[in-house]
Amino acid sequence: MNTFLLNKTQYCIDRSDEYSTLFKYITGDHKDFTLIKDKLGTEPNKANGQPLMALSSQSSDGKTMLLAKFALDIEEKMKDKAIIYYYFADGAYQNGSHFILTNLKLKLLKHLDDNNIKSPKTNEKFNFGDDTFLEDAVAVISIPIIIVVDGLEKGDLHHQRNYMHEFPFLWLSSLLSNQTYIIISTELNSNLHQTIRNHTHYVLELKLLTSEQRSSYIDMFFHSFNKILESEQKSLLVDNKGGEHPIYLSYVCENLRQFG
Repeated sequence: MNTFLLNKTQYCIDRSDEYSTLFKYITGDHKDFTLIKDKLGTEPNKANGQPLMALSSQSSDGKTMLLAKFALDIEEKMKDKAIIYYYFADGAYQNGSHFILTNLKLKLLKHLDDNNIKSPKTNEKFNFGDDTFLEDAVAVISIPIIIVVDGLEKGDLHHQRNYMHEFPFLWLSSLLSNQTYIIISTELNSNLHQTIRNHTHYVLELKLLTSEQRSSYIDMFFHSFNKILESEQKSLLVDNKGGEHPIYLSYVCENLRQFG
């Protein structure tokens, strides 16, 4: 997974505002956030459960780049101080959710075993096969559990999937705790976005790239190929309509590199 994250951050755009918001979320500094209650008003209240965080934007606006950078950074900064689980689902179908869940449970079990944390029910090691393992494990872990789910709606071209039956929503009642922070990337007004709205959450919407961010990306991109653009060329790229979207900016940079 680290190789995937490093590849996604090869040309990382500085999004300090959004990055800061994510960091505040996982450290419990929510005083400036706007809480959005579940739209149906029927979600059961679980004491001290943290709201979800939805990172939203149009498709290919740089959500994965930001989350990959964030996951790598907090893995280094918060090593041994938090359990960090990043998963790029790549459009995982429903059965794939069980694979995501199993990997998370294995990560929790490793923490429990490494720290000799025993089940308060049996005073013995936790049993991975217990039906209540997930909820019991989350309840006794005292450090933050940070879960980042990215790419879940990849491939949902017809917007027909029922995300309530997928990770993390199907197991949300077991995952919620005062120490659990769940970040989910989503496209605006998608089925996944609507599913998130069924739960109490915060929203972080990616901003369009500023001229300064575009300029920085362009310099970084061409520097990696030992190339420096003339000022006129760079100005054309910075001012190019559509350049506020990372996917388009990367496309025109690659075209100029090959054919310019």
